[in-house]
Amino acid sequence: MTRKLSRRPPELLLSLVSEEFQHLCQQNLSAKTCRSYAGPLRLFQTYLRETLGREPLLSDFTLDAARRWADSLQERPKWLRGGLSVGDQPVSVETRRSYLRQLRVFANWLADPPHHYCRESPLRHLRLPKASDTYQMPLVHDH
Repeated sequence: MTRKLSRRPPELLLSLVSEEFQHLCQQNLSAKTCRSYAGPLRLFQTYLRETLGREPLLSDFTLDAARRWADSLQERPKWLRGGLSVGDQPVSVETRRSYLRQLRVFANWLADPPHHYCRESPLRHLRLPKASDTYQMPLVHDH
């Protein structure tokens, strides 16, 4: 009796795939741009780790997970760098939109050649939260 071998690829840790993405970013983009991608991706992976109770897999990077994370950001206070809470105000709509846009860049990369981790972006149907109508005054630095 012969046993049929599975043609399914092995599950990949999301952290390893995101490290590859970040490494390629460092080779091709500015340090500031790389940091802007790394922060939200790290926060999302922390959220997945906490909700799943294990290291997240690439298959855990889904539209539903991204939506749940975006919703959870409304319930948490703002963070300082390093993940420290600041006050009791939730993360702003603009920040949530930015985080989700940056996650979408990673999701689109997953489907791009040459690696093709996914057939199509897992976040292709992700809608960003509606932008705030409140005008934000830019910070002005006096010298």
